[in-house]
Amino acid sequence: MRPPFVGLLDPLLSVDFGEALLHEREPDDVGIGARGCDFGSITDSERAQHDPVGTKRWIRRTPTHASSLAERCAAGSPHLDHLPAIVGRGLPVRSTPIVHCVARELHLAGVDWNAVTKQLVTRGWARLERAVDPGVAAALQDAAPGPWTSLPESECGTGVRQGGLACHSDIDGAADAVRSLARVIREGIDGAQVPDVPPLPAFNHAEWCRAERGEKFITPHRDPDTAGGIVAVLTIHGRALFRVWEGGGSLVEARGHPERAEEWETDDGDIVLLCGGGWPTATSRCAIHESRSPLVGDRMTLTLRHNKGGYGSDYFQ
Repeated sequence: MRPPFVGLLDPLLSVDFGEALLHEREPDDVGIGARGCDFGSITDSERAQHDPVGTKRWIRRTPTHASSLAERCAAGSPHLDHLPAIVGRGLPVRSTPIVHCVARELHLAGVDWNAVTKQLVTRGWARLERAVDPGVAAALQDAAPGPWTSLPESECGTGVRQGGLACHSDIDGAADAVRSLARVIREGIDGAQVPDVPPLPAFNHAEWCRAERGEKFITPHRDPDTAGGIVAVLTIHGRALFRVWEGGGSLVEARGHPERAEEWETDDGDIVLLCGGGWPTATSRCAIHESRSPLVGDRMTLTLRHNKGGYGSDYFQ
């Protein structure tokens, strides 16, 4: 079923905010404006007066029928509650039921899954730069279930220090956008044309983290072997120093030699993938890594894991 157009000029451009997605059974990539009304407009009215429609694309095909989305997208779908005002217009934006549709068509921009899978197999980790667009990132942020609780200063006496706030959800009970992200990552790696790579176990644990009084960090560590498959760390927003040490060195060596790590500043939409315990080989371990506190302001992340004991089981048993 295609969402109906409700106005004569629906196929024309709205204002500046839109979330790119593919309509059900429509071949064109279009934008759905997050607005409370339905009408079309022209991108450049002055140029359009001197140029015939069709010669130049002053009119773009971006419908704004937020109020006429198909009923099955509206029913039971999560909403975007904190969308920003449309750029340069100061127009109010209402919450619109588009997240369900976005999640269905979620894809990660510019990802070569063959190259990513080869990096995981050979290096134990891979970085996907700006893979998640801002609209999807906003939906993933809104999906955080709460309540937010302070992270323990140390994990079970391992010597790893950390700070920040966290909340958790099982993947099956999470919002559509979270389940879709988990599915896309898993299907991308499982579908890669890399020989002798076993299928990934499904993610079952989602963890959101954000800064507490400016602090969101974890010192060099490995995720425990009970975190199997891969660990996927998405930066929803915020900049911070991230380091990964390759090879089988010890935590003591890593802490004493940060210059041996590969490091960068995270950016919005970045994903870091790390091999977990027992994948892709029985002896595989998570690479040592760390994340510093935000350089400025806040930082929020979403981490997807496969807990071998099931969601809620203690990783450090």
